[in-house]
This record gives sequence, structure tokens and C-alpha cells, in this order.
Amino acid sequence: MLSLKQRVNGVCVLFFRLFNLFIIVPIIKYQINILNGASQ
Repeated sequence: MLSLKQRVNGVCVLFFRLFNLFIIVPIIKYQINILNGASQ
């Protein structure tokens, strides 16, 4: 029972990290592009 719960928690953490990767990284790149455009 505990191993199943740990497995579910691991999957949730994995999906959370993938979600952060696909959501936060484009936002950071977008902000960097804005900063680069403003500096020019």
C-alpha cells in the first residue's frame, strides 16, 4: 500500500516537473526576448 502511494507521488512529481518545464521555460524565454528587445 505504501509502495503504491510512493509510486503515485513519484508520477505526480514527474508530471509536475514536466508541466513546469513546458510552462515556465517559454515564459522565461519570452521575458528574455523582451529584455533583449528593450535593451536594443
